[in-house]
Amino acid sequence: KEKQPVHIGDVELFNPRNYQLRMQSLLRKVEKNFSLKAGHNSHELPKVGSFFGREEKANTFDLKAYLQSFDQHFAVKHSQRTQAQVAQRTALVAAKCENEFNKSVAGMQKFLEKVDKMAIGLAQTSTSPESTPNIDQDIETLRRAFVSFNRKVEHLLQPTVGEVAYIEGTMPTLQGLVKASGSKSIRNSILHSQKNILKVLDISEGLLSQQLLQTKIYLCEASPGFRIAPKQMAQHHWIPVSEGISLMQGEKKLGPLTPGRIYGGKDWHVPNPANVRDETQGFYLKARERQPDDPLELSFLLIMLPQQACPWIHDQNPNFQLMQQLYLPLMQWTLAKTLGHLFSLSQERDAYLKQWQKSNRVLQREKQVKAFESSNMGMSSAQRKEISRLLLDMVELRVAPEEMSASRLLSRRIYNHILAQMKETWPQLPVEERSNKSYTKWRYILSEIIQIMDRSTERSATPRDSPTPVFDILATTLETLLSEFSLENGQQYLNLFEEKPSIDLRGIFERQVGPVQKQILLFDKILEELERAVLQLMQESRRYWGKLEELGTQRPQMDENELERKVIMELSEKLTRVLSQNFPNLQI
Repeated sequence: KEKQPVHIGDVELFNPRNYQLRMQSLLRKVEKNFSLKAGHNSHELPKVGSFFGREEKANTFDLKAYLQSFDQHFAVKHSQRTQAQVAQRTALVAAKCENEFNKSVAGMQKFLEKVDKMAIGLAQTSTSPESTPNIDQDIETLRRAFVSFNRKVEHLLQPTVGEVAYIEGTMPTLQGLVKASGSKSIRNSILHSQKNILKVLDISEGLLSQQLLQTKIYLCEASPGFRIAPKQMAQHHWIPVSEGISLMQGEKKLGPLTPGRIYGGKDWHVPNPANVRDETQGFYLKARERQPDDPLELSFLLIMLPQQACPWIHDQNPNFQLMQQLYLPLMQWTLAKTLGHLFSLSQERDAYLKQWQKSNRVLQREKQVKAFESSNMGMSSAQRKEISRLLLDMVELRVAPEEMSASRLLSRRIYNHILAQMKETWPQLPVEERSNKSYTKWRYILSEIIQIMDRSTERSATPRDSPTPVFDILATTLETLLSEFSLENGQQYLNLFEEKPSIDLRGIFERQVGPVQKQILLFDKILEELERAVLQLMQESRRYWGKLEELGTQRPQMDENELERKVIMELSEKLTRVLSQNFPNLQI
């Protein structure tokens, strides 16, 4: 069994009822050691179970109320000391139960990780893709190079406390950082690190020559706690190299930046230009605060494309050769980086949405299960027939549809039947372990019953929320924009629904008849639409992430997928045991 890729055993949910039973058993033993006070009899003594909560707080024990009741009913010499001892012993029971619960969760997590690795292994081809190389050492090499560069430009620095801002001459191009360094070996080391970072983060996108990369792409560093203000975000494009930089809006942290993605654009200064200009609502970047164990020289690196490096900002009437060799590559690169960021954001947004819907479904299903087991939930004739077939197939329990009255009674009957099955199947297991296995299977069966009731009543526990179809809207907007510039059938230049979206700017310029200034204006408008879409997706992703955080405060006790895997494991264990008994020489 141990030779199997996933060991199918020793994993089950911790039954919360075990906690109540242990606590009740402990306190009954304690009470037997003391006599009741005069005038009190055992009939009026509150049951220990009455000090537990109800429904969602069923496992919350009111120790303070119990100790008050204990002191009121029992004759105790040293009341305070005895109460402290009782409190200590109940705490030990609670801690032991919590450890067992955490152990069951950890066991399930390890099992799921093994299953995930198996699934990945089956889905991959014979050659696995290499993991992303670590560039921390390359970043450290460039950071050290900044020390030499900053010494040479100290007279140009006009620092604003806590701010990173582009000032001409104070930030080096990739080439400038190499030239500012000392010996040839050091320069070669810097050049090697630059090339490695550019390759790993796919900065070039295959669109920029080495000469353009070295002369038009700049590097800057941000000290811990420093920020890049909204105005700077609106004027230049920024690409984080180091981790540890976050996107902010006002005092709200929207999330960490992903190295290699491009940030910035006109609308970043004010998210909604239709509103009154409010500087406090602009987006900005901020490096994390310094931690106690950080080195004194710590800084965070970014690549940037400043306005000054964009030739179309200063000269809108280049000759044909300059347009082809300088303008067009930089324009196409800016669109490609922005589109890549947009595509990644759409995937993240969709992942957050699915995770939120799944988490919400689990919580809602759990509420329905609790209602089913504790109330008289009604069942239609069709539902009863389907539930009857389910119980017979899954746990060999025969319940005629007409026998199903109150849902709580049916729930109790299912649990008792499963518990009896477990006693017969696993007679050698301790009582609590059988209880955990029974509880796991019972919860799964109830969740299946709730799904039957949901299907037949056309209810759904999945929240409905439609994400913005950003690429559909973008395609329509850009086609309209191209037609305004006398370009019909503009969709032939827009590949927005591919795995790697792209816009054929060269093809557009070849078809667009008119002065170069008009081409530059068209590029500006296309880029503006892409940047607006990026902002919209970032805010939408953050909204779904916020919903996930809200759900995180409601801790579900079950997960449909985990319950299903546990039931499958229990059946597999049963099959393995039967085979071992009947075929002793069989290697399992």
